[in-house]
Amino acid sequence: MAVLHVDATVTPTDYVDYARSFAFCLNIGAADISKRRISGALVDRTDSWQGQVIVKSNLNNRGIPETLLNRRSERAGKQQPFPRLPALHPYEVHGSLGDVPDGVFDCDDLVVEKFIPEREPDGFAVRFWVFCGERERCTRYVSPNGLVKASETIRREPVPVPDELRERRRELGFDYGKFDFVMHEGRAVLL
Repeated sequence: MAVLHVDATVTPTDYVDYARSFAFCLNIGAADISKRRISGALVDRTDSWQGQVIVKSNLNNRGIPETLLNRRSERAGKQQPFPRLPALHPYEVHGSLGDVPDGVFDCDDLVVEKFIPEREPDGFAVRFWVFCGERERCTRYVSPNGLVKASETIRREPVPVPDELRERRRELGFDYGKFDFVMHEGRAVLL
């Protein structure tokens, strides 16, 4: 039995191959958590979306885990595990698709998503579903900031997990993890 866990957006194939040698391995289906594979809010330059958009790294958590692993390897005098890592970019919210800077859609390292936080009278909300097997916790966080971070919340509350998100988890092959999502127009949108 094994647990596949590498703190990177895409698990290197040698780790995945080794994990497959076990009779049972948790998260073997979740070796790629890039936004292009996971996000339900992606748009492209020809999309009809009329609202705000956000430009993000295709990498999980802006590529910070890969950057830290590269630095650790350099300090140890070893080769970087992610040598072609793009520069870290802050998330940028734009008023519309037409406001997205030239070149963004041509950059493989970036994605553009609908900017659809749940709006509240005192801020914005996002939901975090943490799960391992059948154990889970789902919490809605409200923040005065449009880019909701758990550390900046003004309140939080437990909320149910939508059935459509449970199905998406099965499709993506996650045995454990954390999904960030919002409810938009009556449906769960995985970010």
